[in-house]
Amino acid sequence: MREADANFRFAPVFELTGTAVQRAVRIGPHVMSYHTLAPYPGWDAFKPEMDAAIDQLYAKAPDITVTRISLRYLNALTAEHHGIASPADLDVEVRVSEDRVSEKINLNFHSAIARDLQSAVRIATPEFLQGPIPGGCTVFVDIEISTPEGFAGATPAEVKAWAALAHDAEKAEFFHLLTQATIDRLREA
Repeated sequence: MREADANFRFAPVFELTGTAVQRAVRIGPHVMSYHTLAPYPGWDAFKPEMDAAIDQLYAKAPDITVTRISLRYLNALTAEHHGIASPADLDVEVRVSEDRVSEKINLNFHSAIARDLQSAVRIATPEFLQGPIPGGCTVFVDIEISTPEGFAGATPAEVKAWAALAHDAEKAEFFHLLTQATIDRLREA
């Protein structure tokens, strides 16, 4: 069943977690993913850990060709920490028959960024979320940078180089959602 249904084919079968650090490795027959949980330590701390996970993957399966990579960033925006009280505070405008939709929203859009980079941006208010929602969350942002169909990374260096480009693309996608006033306010904090 896992092989026949794409929804299950890339689902992990088990998860390895540490007790002291908020990290997880999820593994399945066609997937290996590395996760950092809240609080996010920042790219400078996360990247070496991710690189080590990539090195371990290729050490255990030296002939592997990676055909899909995804870097995903999730953030629960709040009025207190980000100055985002509602979707209207984002640099995003959705209109239906000239009426602006800005209170309760579940918006998804995809963009091609470069030859080996594509993005999926999801913006939702708490009414559309499932599972535990961080306190004070007014808008949830989910940005996924991934490889398009046909990608093939045969070496750890190729995968690591892609991840560095994806990180820059993810940051650009996130800051595109914010007004300049919000960006300036966050820089001052």
